[in-house]
Amino acid sequence: MTKTFFAGLAALLLAGSAQAQPAEPVCQVKQPKVPPVEWRGQAAYQARADVREGRVTTVEIRSLMGGVDRRAQRAFAQAITEALRAARCQPGEHVFEQRFDFDVRSDGAAGQPPATLAAQDGKPLRQGEQPPMPAWKPVLTPDTCEVPTPALPAAAASSAWRGQAAYRSQADFREGRLVAVRTRAVTAPKDPALHSALFGAVSDAMKAAQCPADTQLVERSFDFDLSGAAAR
Repeated sequence: MTKTFFAGLAALLLAGSAQAQPAEPVCQVKQPKVPPVEWRGQAAYQARADVREGRVTTVEIRSLMGGVDRRAQRAFAQAITEALRAARCQPGEHVFEQRFDFDVRSDGAAGQPPATLAAQDGKPLRQGEQPPMPAWKPVLTPDTCEVPTPALPAAAASSAWRGQAAYRSQADFREGRLVAVRTRAVTAPKDPALHSALFGAVSDAMKAAQCPADTQLVERSFDFDLSGAAAR
């Protein structure tokens, strides 16, 4: 009797484990196309993506290896961003991270561009290469930038939602040029269309910021009082 009981229990446990399925990834991201660059070497990046309503809305990319040419750096980041924005994602709001590796140490066969690396482990340095350096991290600059007040979108008038919404946005600058804008909702309206419009208005305002040449990182908070007042 006891042996029969344990045999049945083991069978149930095995059946349960056999039925378990791995969770689907948040997004199905295709390998980014390797851009044509003159620089040769290996590069690795860690990307963080925010997903809203099944689409990637914001992307933050940081370099994991040093010694990459600046033009190549921008080209790789653009390729990663395009791959993430074209990804098919699960509905809802998510945040996920993914690593991307590029190997452009030599041209591909018959002049074809080299492919991205599938491995996720760190790559050894070639002789003569510079050792990995910490990823560039912008330093918060005293707020001397002129950031325009975001215009209240038309969706605010047509939406039935009433209340207050708050957003926080960061803008990265490098050598006087805007590199990236990251916006997140602190208190988001429950109307998805209104949230998307406010999110875009805040991001556009940060992109239009006028900053000194030595600016690295600027943060701003934006509050919307949709019970009657405009953004402040």
